[in-house]
Amino acid sequence: MSKYPTCRLTPSTQRMRGFTLIELLAVIALMAIMATWVVPSFQSLAERNRVSVEVMRLMGALGQARSTAITRREEAVICPTRNQSECDADWKLQLMLFIDKDGTPAERTNDEAILKVWPASEVAALDYSGFGSNRYLRYRANGRPKGQNGTFNLCSFSGNNVSLVLSSHGRLRVAEDEDC
Repeated sequence: MSKYPTCRLTPSTQRMRGFTLIELLAVIALMAIMATWVVPSFQSLAERNRVSVEVMRLMGALGQARSTAITRREEAVICPTRNQSECDADWKLQLMLFIDKDGTPAERTNDEAILKVWPASEVAALDYSGFGSNRYLRYRANGRPKGQNGTFNLCSFSGNNVSLVLSSHGRLRVAEDEDC
């Protein structure tokens, strides 16, 4: 006899645990159907988030340029750039902020230090249309844009389009945009 008695299970007392192949296939099919509903929602959420991030990036950059002009009592220039020495017309590029000392806002000279650089945009299209040059925005010492009020049009890949409107007083507002 063994030292440790064992209890032997009989078929009537034995419990079956687990699930059948049909139950497993049914659960997998349900999960696949739910995934087809959820994935497009996540993609659209990510695209809306990308546009919101870009609006915040632009509002922050333009707000800091305006604030810099007011606090330093000098003209501040913000513009897109490829090489951090010349302004470009493509607003999807990185943005640079500098104080314009020599009156040539489209080009930054060596004595004009870059105050801040923002990373490039991740939206499908971003353009600026307004009065004056589309290559830069220049803020006066009183915080107003120097004759350059206009509109930034942000176009996403999924159609979540937004406009950022710059008033002649230097204030920004967000508006929905259908045309891109």
